[in-house]
Amino acid sequence: MGSLCSRQYLQMLMPSMTDTIYQAQLMDHFRQPRNKASTADASITAEGFNANCGDKVKLGLFIDGQTISSIKYQIRACAICTASTSIMSEQLTGKTFSQAKKLINQIKVSVKTNAAWPQHCEALSGPAVSINRHKCILLGWQACEDALKQMA
Repeated sequence: MGSLCSRQYLQMLMPSMTDTIYQAQLMDHFRQPRNKASTADASITAEGFNANCGDKVKLGLFIDGQTISSIKYQIRACAICTASTSIMSEQLTGKTFSQAKKLINQIKVSVKTNAAWPQHCEALSGPAVSINRHKCILLGWQACEDALKQMA
């Protein structure tokens, strides 16, 4: 029984291979944020601010009909917020408004309930993402949702 307890204890202390991969993906998006650029010529812009930690994002949607042709943003934020916004910009580009709204809602549910994460967004479920960081994850997504509401 002692060895089983020791093995279980070590498994609790050591991150799983999946957790390690997710952490690496988050750090990659933080160090090399995708689509971080000027929002000057955007079809619509929205801003988000997290008063708890000072994270700030300005998001620009470039629209073609009912489709998000690209997303650009300017950000001053923590690693998790920056990585999440980078992931969001990749995942929502090319989506219709309804597809984007659906994915945003899925992310919000996953953050709040730890339900299954949408494909290509699993890195946001990593072990370093505690309940205190939920606003950090959602800031860019919320700004995009706010921008889409302006299009209605």
